[in-house]
Amino acid sequence: MRLFLFSCFSCFFLSCFFSCGPDLPPGEYHIRLQDTTFNQAGGYYQVYWKLRDSASWEQTVSLADTIVEEGGYLKIRSERIWYEFWQDGTGLRAKQPYPGWERAFDSLPPGSNAMLTEDRERVLIDIPSADILLGNDSVRIGIIRVVDRAFNWQQFPLNYPDYLLITLPGQRRFPIALDQDNLGPITRQTVFRVGRNKYALKYFDAEQGEMIITQLERDVDLPLTAELDLTYKQVQVKTLDGEETYLKRSRGKELMIYFCAIGFNHQNQSILKIDSLYKAMPAAERDKIDIAVVSRFNTSESLQQFVDTSGFSLPLYQNTPKTCLRLNCHPALPYYVGIDERGRISTYFGYHRKLVERLMGEKVDPPPSR
Repeated sequence: MRLFLFSCFSCFFLSCFFSCGPDLPPGEYHIRLQDTTFNQAGGYYQVYWKLRDSASWEQTVSLADTIVEEGGYLKIRSERIWYEFWQDGTGLRAKQPYPGWERAFDSLPPGSNAMLTEDRERVLIDIPSADILLGNDSVRIGIIRVVDRAFNWQQFPLNYPDYLLITLPGQRRFPIALDQDNLGPITRQTVFRVGRNKYALKYFDAEQGEMIITQLERDVDLPLTAELDLTYKQVQVKTLDGEETYLKRSRGKELMIYFCAIGFNHQNQSILKIDSLYKAMPAAERDKIDIAVVSRFNTSESLQQFVDTSGFSLPLYQNTPKTCLRLNCHPALPYYVGIDERGRISTYFGYHRKLVERLMGEKVDPPPSR
């Protein structure tokens, strides 16, 4: 059993914040993680290279002057070039292409819960979770646990920490990336923020799905493992003229911030569809929602050229280093961040299809699953 519990020394050191007694005083929450969150990734494929031309490879091996076995891998130096590969029972595999090798793919079955680690390895995960009320804030809280390698031929060590995840309540499936602000590794001093309030993870038992968290004083200055904003604050963007500005919310109207990367054919078609549907909405419905499109990777010149050639009419901006602060931006594009008419964030990752449904006023069939 992996068990996280502040030691007596930690309790003494942080006695101004934590209560270590058996009863839960005001400001502490005993949580049972009885639900599961799933990483809704774009695809569970892993690329590798396998041997195709045995004769060519035998010649390479015959010229090797050095052979080293290290961590389950074989490394050879042939004609001053290093090759690294391994044998998995079905043949030789490598992580990069070599002469005489060909690219191949492994895939996970539908329904697998997996993620990419910070060192770009694919692992299977479990995320016990619960929707809870912290003060006046409703959130979903969970623990990301790495349980195994995604594929049986992988050989890297499973020495990853558990991660604390906080997100909007009711969201059981959404893309997860470890560089998002709303998750971080659990340590002996795990402090996180929800809205204006700060909390500390006092105890958790991953096997039993239990945790105790305690509310801290707002002015406590401790490093934050994760943070989640529930109310929208203006985000910085750049106009096509290169001027910094802020995306403001109109009182009483929804705001959809649509993140994309223009220049890829399917993404161009996606935002042109959004633009067309928005212009086709009845005026009374269009007055209830604002849409701003933010390009994550394009230059102002390429964006202006796109507007000039396509007739695109929605407000179009460039991303800045500050745009994604507290918006938990994800690399899987396109998607939108939704803000309701009260200024509350309704989704951090809304799928393109969901926005199309919102603008059309009818349900759209999802793409067929693989």
